[in-house]
Amino acid sequence: MRVLLTSCPLGRSQPPVFPLGLAYVASALKNHEVVCFDPNVVDDSFQGFVEIVNRWSPEIIGISLRNIDTAQSYGAASYWPSCVSWVKHIRECCPNAVLTVGGAGFSLFGPEIMKQLPELDVGIYLEGEESFPELLDHLHQPETVKGVYYRS
Repeated sequence: MRVLLTSCPLGRSQPPVFPLGLAYVASALKNHEVVCFDPNVVDDSFQGFVEIVNRWSPEIIGISLRNIDTAQSYGAASYWPSCVSWVKHIRECCPNAVLTVGGAGFSLFGPEIMKQLPELDVGIYLEGEESFPELLDHLHQPETVKGVYYRS
């Protein structure tokens, strides 16, 4: 299966933060074709994503929602609005792909996120490197996979 893994845009940090969670998940997908796209290290994340999709035609897209906010009392800011627009952009670009989301930010607020973003098909709230490969093997029976929310 062709899998595209991406992060939610959090803005550019200096130095850039390596998407470790995506790397763990990618390394666990040994029986699949995997491409990763980090929107936080390109100038135009929306256009960069479109270019990857046009070359790759992913069947399933995994979105990492690492943080909901900055978790800083002196510079609090929410990443949620950029996550919402990112998910909507992905759905527009890939209407037939299965959209999954995971990461620490999702794990904290999974049911609420699934309610607020009907574009998402599946959410992983446990360890993605364990649940995501199992989900790919049981995509038509997500209820058999431990640690996922899914649409019925």
